[in-house]
Amino acid sequence: MSLEERVANIESDVEHIRSDVAEVKGDNKSLRGEVHEFRIEFHTFRTEVTKEFGVVREEIAESRTETAKEFGLVRKEIAESKTETAKEFGLLRASIERMKLWGVVAIFGAALATSGVLPPMFSAFWHAVKSL
Repeated sequence: MSLEERVANIESDVEHIRSDVAEVKGDNKSLRGEVHEFRIEFHTFRTEVTKEFGVVREEIAESRTETAKEFGLVRKEIAESKTETAKEFGLLRASIERMKLWGVVAIFGAALATSGVLPPMFSAFWHAVKSL
């Protein structure tokens, strides 16, 4: 193969290389546009996701606050219920003690009344207990 033939082959190959480089440059420009569009879409998506997570965080915080408030009300109601129950049990105990006293006095008074002996001091005691 002569030098001229080699040069002709090299020139032909260089033309193919130039054609391929031009094609690669065109593809590169096309990809740059697509990458730019992707970046814009991705940035928009990130902004929207950040915004939505912010809304979710606010909802969770509001829910926590509301739950804490409701638990506070429940605790208050339970405390009030305990206080009221203790008060009612105190009244019930006092009532039972009065009933026991009335029972003892009634039995004692009945025993004295049936025996016919009712000294004046027991009569005064009987009237004092009756007024309870």
